[in-house]
Amino acid sequence: LEHSERPAEMLEEFDPEFEFGFLSGEYFTTLYGNARQMLAEDDEEMEEDSIVSLQRINLSDGTIRNFEFLREEGRWQLETIRERTFDEDDLSDFLSFYARFCADSIFQSQSIANPLHIVLQDPDDEEQSIDGIIDADQWQTFSPEVPSGIISNIRKGQHYGGQRIVLRKSGLSNGLQEVFTFTKERGNWRLTRYEN
Repeated sequence: LEHSERPAEMLEEFDPEFEFGFLSGEYFTTLYGNARQMLAEDDEEMEEDSIVSLQRINLSDGTIRNFEFLREEGRWQLETIRERTFDEDDLSDFLSFYARFCADSIFQSQSIANPLHIVLQDPDDEEQSIDGIIDADQWQTFSPEVPSGIISNIRKGQHYGGQRIVLRKSGLSNGLQEVFTFTKERGNWRLTRYEN
């Protein structure tokens, strides 16, 4: 499926409620190649004539639907829609791992770094955080809800080196944020850091 016509010509087939329904949950996710990219994105302004891709990633069937938007003269326009499999994407290795990580609790527990670095918001003081480590076997009792099923990725020029992926889960209405850092060690992906 590839459309390269202008949005006005795509309206017959394009149903925004269906296509963007995956964004109607409580959060959205974004993948970065490292923490610096995530922090830089928070600080940068979008340039004129920017291209942003919104990806609908179906972890169950291994497909990615990519909606590419172009900003011209201050207005965003949908330019293309493409669908492909994980195997055709530069995040193929990580997405295949992550699909199993969020669907298989035994595999998930085997894919946690030991020890796991955590940074948690102090429940007594919103301005402070608690920085520490937990044993991998504590993850199951501690574990937050990891994004699963259909997730999003908002690509604004991120580069992925293949050794680290930072997954940010951002609340749509509550401003809450969780960050999962995965690192590839000796050929295997592991969750190496969690922060909320």
